[in-house]
Formats: sequence, structure tokens, C-alpha cells
Amino acid sequence: MIESCTPPIRLAEYRQQGRKSIKTAEWRWKKHLEPFFHKLPADDLNTDVTQRYCAKREEEKARGASINRELAILKRAFHLAMKRTPPKVRACPVIPMCAHNHHDRSLVGE
Repeated sequence: MIESCTPPIRLAEYRQQGRKSIKTAEWRWKKHLEPFFHKLPADDLNTDVTQRYCAKREEEKARGASINRELAILKRAFHLAMKRTPPKVRACPVIPMCAHNHHDRSLVGE
């Protein structure tokens, strides 16, 4: 399962590096990533699954940048899991980032 091998590795890296964003990363995992991915075997994660996650989060009105931060946590966790001895996963799937919801900021303040 994804939760048993990847996010703990990622969060452990944050703690080890003394990152200030550890609480935000933990919150993103518990609030959004874990409910969607927790029953999925790590080897079953693929591009289609991550695109379904993107679509679900967009339906929830999440912004593209927020979704990308969540996917970055997942992607980094897979890369770290591959570097373990022995590797915790066989491969890191292609995890495409979502398109940002850009707004015309040039009109702000006019």
C-alpha cells in the first residue's frame, strides 16, 4: 500500500532536514492524499490514477497550485522509496502536474 512505504519516508525527510513545512505536508497527506490513495498498492499507482486524483480535487474547487503541491509530496516520496536499500517500490510512476488556474494579475489594483 502506498501509505506504508512512501509518505512516511517523505515526512521523515522533512523532519530530518528541519523543514518548516512539515506540518503543511502532513496536513496535505492526511486531508487529501491519504483518503484517495491509502488502499492503492504502490505498484498500481500510474498516470491515470494521478489524473483521476487531479480531476477529483478540481471538482472540489482546489486550485492547480495546491494540487501540484500535493502531487509533489507523492512524487518525492516515490523517488525516496526507490533509493532505499532494499527499494520500497520498483519504479516511480509518471506523475503529471495539473494545469495552474491562472488569473490575470495585471488587472489587480487598477
